[in-house]
Amino acid sequence: MPVSPKIVLLLGSTGLVGRSVLVQLQQDPKIGEIRCLVRTPTQDLGPKTYVHVVDFNDLTMVSHLFENVTDILCCIGTTIKKAKTKAMFKFVDVEIPLQAARLGVAFGIDSFILISSMGASKTAWSFYLKTKAQIELALQSIGFSRLIIYRPSLLDGNRNEFRCLEAVAIFLFRWCSAFIPSSFQPTIVSKFVKKIQSDLHQLENGIHIIESRMIH
Repeated sequence: MPVSPKIVLLLGSTGLVGRSVLVQLQQDPKIGEIRCLVRTPTQDLGPKTYVHVVDFNDLTMVSHLFENVTDILCCIGTTIKKAKTKAMFKFVDVEIPLQAARLGVAFGIDSFILISSMGASKTAWSFYLKTKAQIELALQSIGFSRLIIYRPSLLDGNRNEFRCLEAVAIFLFRWCSAFIPSSFQPTIVSKFVKKIQSDLHQLENGIHIIESRMIH
């Protein structure tokens, strides 16, 4: 019996990973529709992709967009510098994914995929990594049949915005790559999104935590 094409709801389609995975999914014949939830209007993002401007303070106002979705793919995220405050950072990295997850469960969506970070831990030294761990743990308690959590290292790809310290770090990592353990080497975004695409179709039910070394 033929399998119906997947309908993917994508959060964070304008970020580095989100943009790249969107292009990858658009070329996938097993994907029938991609629904991108965005904060501000954006240009057409490509074939079989539908862009919806939403208020992330209350996703229940657009709950109909979760109907018939097979997979939620959450690439949304920010930095404390960009968010300005810890509270706003936590809103973007925890509250928005949680809203989507709760609506997903309410609509019977079985699969949730999250882009987290290497080093995410509730005992981590940094607020950033503790926050990443908070959303990971919250999602594990919600009850998806399949939860995939990726913990990439420093992302190596073409960003729309220039981050000086990140660019310097990637340069140094590349230069010293022969001496750096694979777990700490930058995550090549082009390879990363191909793995996301593959896992989307192939990973069985259960909780899957994909560490950086498993992405390279």
